Amino acid sequence: MQANPIISTKQLHGFEQLLAGVDIDALDMTPYAKRYLQHIILHKKYYLRIYARLLELVLQTPPAAANPVGGLAATNTKNISLIDYGAGNGILGLLAKHCGFKKVYCNELSADFLHAAKQLAAAMKISLDGFIEGDIEQVKEYFTANTLNVIVSTDVLEHIYSLEHFFATIKEINPAMITVMSTACNPANYFKTREFKMLQVKDELYGGGPGDNTLFGETAMEPFINTRKKIIADFGASQLSPEQVNELAIATRGFRKDDIEKAVGKFISDKIMPVLITHPTNTCDPMTGSWSERLLEFEEYKRIYSHAGFEVKFYDGFYNEYESSFKCKLLFAVNKMIPLTGHRLSPFVILVGKQR
Repeated sequence: MQANPIISTKQLHGFEQLLAGVDIDALDMTPYAKRYLQHIILHKKYYLRIYARLLELVLQTPPAAANPVGGLAATNTKNISLIDYGAGNGILGLLAKHCGFKKVYCNELSADFLHAAKQLAAAMKISLDGFIEGDIEQVKEYFTANTLNVIVSTDVLEHIYSLEHFFATIKEINPAMITVMSTACNPANYFKTREFKMLQVKDELYGGGPGDNTLFGETAMEPFINTRKKIIADFGASQLSPEQVNELAIATRGFRKDDIEKAVGKFISDKIMPVLITHPTNTCDPMTGSWSERLLEFEEYKRIYSHAGFEVKFYDGFYNEYESSFKCKLLFAVNKMIPLTGHRLSPFVILVGKQR
C-alpha cells in the first residue's frame, strides 16, 4: 500500500461502518449473493483497501495528453463518470460514490447479482446513478459518446471471453477511457499460476459443485469437455463418428458454443480441424464463454491493449494484513517484500489502461 493514500482512512472507516450495519438476512437476495456478500463483509478491511487502491489509481491516471476529450483530471472526483463492471454486490461502485465520485454506475451480467446490488445500495442509503444488466455491449448501448470515462473491476478481466472485443468496444464508448482492473491471475506468481492451472484441469475434466468452496455458484457444473462433446454431437448429428466428436471436443478447448459450432461446421465441410489454443490448461465454460481464471502473460495483455489503442501499466497487489491473526502479521512482512520481487510475490495485479 502507498504511504499517502488519496482515499482517506476516515472515508474508508465511514464506509466500513455502513457496510457492517447491513442486516444481510433482511435483504432480498439469492442465497449465493448473500453468501458472497457475507464473505466480503467478513473480510471487509482487506477488500475495501483493494477497492480503495483501484480508485486511487483512477485518480492518479490523467488522460492521454494527445486527446484529453472525454478524459478526466487526475485527483478530481467531480469530473469522473465511473462504472463498476461485473460488480457482483456492487461494493466497489458504492465505495466510489461514498468517496465523492460524480457519477457511478453498476453493471452485472447476472440479473440476480444486479438485484442484490440494488438492495445493498438501498440498505446503505447510497444512490447510484444507474444499473445496467448485460455485458460490454449493453454498457455501450447505455451511454452516449464520451459520457463514461472510467471502468473499474475486480476479478472480472480473467473471465471475459474475448478481451479483443471487450477493449475494442471500450474504445467505441470512449477512446479516452481509463480502465483499472484487478486480477488474481498474476502470471509472474508461480504459486498462483499453479493453483489456477489445477483449477482449470478440474473444470475441464471433472466439473464441480457448490461444496467445492464458499464462493462457488448454486448449481453443479459438468466437466467442460463433456459439455463440448454434447454440443458437437448435437450439431454434427450423424455426420460425425464418436472418435471425431472426441477429437473435436479436445481441439475446441477454450471455445464458446457459437465458435464450437462454427469450427464443427468447417470440419464437416472442409475436414479442417480447429487449432487448439497454445496454453496447456486455459479453458472456458462452453455455454457462457466465461474462462476459468484465464492465465495470460504480461506481453499478451500489452498486445491486446495496444491493438485497441490503449497502453497498460501493471501494479502489484497486497495480502490481507488487516485482521488479528499471526498469519496476517506474517503477511504484513511479505507485503513489504512485494515491490522488490518484480510481481513474483504479488497475490494479484492491477492493470491500468489509458489511451496511447
